[in-house]
Amino acid sequence: MRRLLTGLLMTALTAVFITACDDDSGDPQHTLQTPTNLRTNTVDRTMVGLAWDGGGDPDFYEILRAENDDPNSAEVVTQVQATSFTDSGLEPGTTYWYYVVSGFVNGEKSDMSTALQVTTKVGVVKQKAPEAPAMPTMRAQTDRTIEIEWAQVADADFYRVYMSGSANAQFEKVAELDAINDPQMWSAQGLKSDRAYYFYVVAANGVGASQPSPTLQAQTQTASMSVTYRLVIDAVWSEETHPGTFAHVVDPHFSDLGGIIHSPDVSFWTPGQVASPGMAQMAVFGAVEILGEEAQAKIDQNLALTFIEDTRQIRPPGQLEVTFNATPQFSAVTFVSMIGPSPDWFIGCSGLSLMEDGTWQDEVKIDLISYDGGVRTNNVLEMLGPENDPPEPIKFKEGFPLGGDIVGSFTFTRIAQ
Repeated sequence: MRRLLTGLLMTALTAVFITACDDDSGDPQHTLQTPTNLRTNTVDRTMVGLAWDGGGDPDFYEILRAENDDPNSAEVVTQVQATSFTDSGLEPGTTYWYYVVSGFVNGEKSDMSTALQVTTKVGVVKQKAPEAPAMPTMRAQTDRTIEIEWAQVADADFYRVYMSGSANAQFEKVAELDAINDPQMWSAQGLKSDRAYYFYVVAANGVGASQPSPTLQAQTQTASMSVTYRLVIDAVWSEETHPGTFAHVVDPHFSDLGGIIHSPDVSFWTPGQVASPGMAQMAVFGAVEILGEEAQAKIDQNLALTFIEDTRQIRPPGQLEVTFNATPQFSAVTFVSMIGPSPDWFIGCSGLSLMEDGTWQDEVKIDLISYDGGVRTNNVLEMLGPENDPPEPIKFKEGFPLGGDIVGSFTFTRIAQ
C-alpha cells in the first residue's frame, strides 16, 4: 500500500511539473500587460497625440475612443505597433475618452488601460479670408529641383502653390498644403537644368482665398560637368522567349561589348548606311579593336570622350553591368555587341542622348532588336557565310530567325554627378 501511494504521489507531482513547464504565462516575453500611463503629447483643434507605456511582448496596441465616460461605448480607432499615435479629424472643443489595450494576432487582448479624458481646443471661427502671403523664398536648388518656403499667414487653413515655366505663361496649381500640420515649404522635382521657374502662394480658409503672393523667380543649377551612368545589358534571348531559335544553337552569346561616349554631332553607325570597317568586324567576328581605332580618331578630334571595351561575353539569359562618365559636351552614347553565333547580326544603340533639353535624364531604357550588318548573306545562327559584294546597308534583321524580336534591353541609370 505504501508503494502504491508513493507511486501515485510521484505521478501527480510529475503531471504538475509538466503542466508548469508547458505554461509560459509567467514569461514576460509571452504575456499581455495592460498599457499604463496613457497621456497626451499634443492637443490641437482637430487632433490629439497619445503616448503610453507598454509591457510584455504584444503584437499590437489597439486604440479605442468614446464620446462619453462609458468604456462600453468606446470604438476601435486603429491598431499600431508603436507606443504612440496621433488621432486626427476630430471636432474642435469636443471631449473624448481614450483607452489602449495590448493584443496578440490570435485574438487575445489585455484589459483596457485607465481612461484618458481629453478636450480638443476650441475652433476659431474665421471672419474673413487670410491676407496674401509675403513673397516666397528659394530654400535650395539643384539642376533638377527647386525648394521654396514662405512665412506663415494668420487665419490660413491651407496654402496653394502655383508654378510656371515662364513669367508670362499660365500658372498651374502644383500643391495644396495643410497650414497647421505641414511645413510652409514645397519642392518642385524633375525640372530642367539652368532654367528659370516662377512660383507664387495663395493662403485660404473656409471663408475664401487670399490674393496671390508676389511671384518668385528661381533658377535651377547648370547640369553637372560630369555624371556617372550605369548601363545594364539584359539578355533575354532564350528557348523560352524564342522557341526554335535557341535550343540547337552552339554557344549562344552576346560578344565583346564596344562603347563610345561622344558628341551628338558624330555617328559611328546608322541604319541605311554601309557599316564602317570597325562595325563590320564587330558584326561578323564579335571583335571591337577596329571600332576602338575609329573611336580614338574621334577622341583625337575632340569629338568623343572615351572608348569602352568589355570582353565579358553574356550568355543569355543573363546580365552585364558597366559604368562610365559623360559630360554635356559628350552626352551621346553608342554601344554594340554581336549576336553569336550569326553571320553579321548585332544589337546596339547609335548616338543615344542621355540629356534632354540640357538636363541629364535619370534613366533611359531601350529594347534591343537584331540588326543585320549587311556584310554576309547567311540566314542561320552560325558564323560567317557568303560575303555581300558590295556590302549592303545596315538594317533591322527581317524574317526568321530573330527578325523583329526583342532579345534584350539597355538600361542607362544616372548614379552620380
